[in-house]
Amino acid sequence: MNLKFTPLACLLAPLLTACGAGESDETPIAIPAYTLTVNLPQTGTLCVDSNQNDSCDAGELEVSGPAGARQLQSQAPGLLTSPLLFIPGDPAALILMHPAARQDGQHLTPSLLSSLLQSRIAEGTPPHQALSELLAALAPLQPNQELASLHRLQEFNLALGELIMAVLTQNGAVPAPPAASSQTRVWPGLFILLPELSRHFANGGDLLDLQARLEAILLQQQPRALVTASGVSTYSDGTDYLLTDEPADHPGQDASLKQQPLRYRKLDSQGQPLPDNASQWDCVEDLNTGLIWEKKLDDASSPRDLHRVFAWEFGPYRPTQDELDYACPNSEAICTTQQYRQWLNQQQLCGIGHWRLPHAQELMSLQHYGSLHQQGGQTATLDVRYFPDLGAGANGFDGYYWSQTLTPSRRLESVPLAVITPIFWGSDAGTDYPTAVQTPSDVNALQLRLVGEVTR
Repeated sequence: MNLKFTPLACLLAPLLTACGAGESDETPIAIPAYTLTVNLPQTGTLCVDSNQNDSCDAGELEVSGPAGARQLQSQAPGLLTSPLLFIPGDPAALILMHPAARQDGQHLTPSLLSSLLQSRIAEGTPPHQALSELLAALAPLQPNQELASLHRLQEFNLALGELIMAVLTQNGAVPAPPAASSQTRVWPGLFILLPELSRHFANGGDLLDLQARLEAILLQQQPRALVTASGVSTYSDGTDYLLTDEPADHPGQDASLKQQPLRYRKLDSQGQPLPDNASQWDCVEDLNTGLIWEKKLDDASSPRDLHRVFAWEFGPYRPTQDELDYACPNSEAICTTQQYRQWLNQQQLCGIGHWRLPHAQELMSLQHYGSLHQQGGQTATLDVRYFPDLGAGANGFDGYYWSQTLTPSRRLESVPLAVITPIFWGSDAGTDYPTAVQTPSDVNALQLRLVGEVTR
């Protein structure tokens, strides 16, 4: 059958058929191709880190060669929504990261500042907020208000690299190739010190002058790895999960890895250690991570009551009125995570005045996957010898605890903002879940356990 085309039909023809060809067969719609221009800062390999494991894996789009501009092309939109990882050819050089291109249309160059920015985004800070905070910290260097300005601060990037290498190799040894994981522990402290570093550099100072300051901040952060052990001490053959010996046909189980076991210490209200058989204590020190955790009370009159729930408030994010009403149906004075943090700091519980909302990874470091404990008929994945304070949260989400970690890559359907909430009680204990916040159709208030660092 021959078709006659009107002028309008000819305009739409690329989406329908071949205009003027006189045929009815439809032309397939072409799959879009995404193109990204990247600049290799030196000889090395740059990849699209689609699984965000700080490694260039088989199947991930990559380009290698000397310094200069390169193009990456893919029909998968992940090219624009995944962060970039640059592994230098020089084994003594630092691994670099860069946030996802999104739709910025920029020529992207990984640098130490872009790596610091990506570390903030990976923690859950929204990209626009992370960039705004970073540029504010760099204000003495007068950067342009755009992502590309991070690379243009080349002299500061070089000085920053010298400082990081000095911290990572402070024992004077010749460094092995710096793994991204070894750099990860530097980022939080570096961000805290960044305003002082930029002022010092703008006034002609050498960043190495502040090495001791950075090291002191890092010691106050997380001096040890957060992931230490699973708490599993028995073996399984796929049927029986309580075997005392590892079956030959099921090798490599957690109990055989000889990881550092979960280790805790009870603290009194002043933060001083107590004997393990103490019947009263206020905080728990994790001897593996160096973190201090508050212990809840079974006291309905106290904000520390183990059943209390709170509306999520963190940084620029403020809860909706519905969330406040849900958390405090009786108009309680302390309704939000921020209000509780301020109150607990005023109490100087365990001698600590800097209690904070934990990262999801910090909360997950408390998971005891070998726990067989039942509390109220529900599985508990905290070591209840030190954390006997699990209970219903008065709203059906029992054992769910707020973190400060946003979930830009794990959004719930139709939910613009969600927070990772580890679960320690019930059928889902040992997992985490993205919980909606600031969403009128999905109002939530969850339990809360704050964290601090050792001060003695």
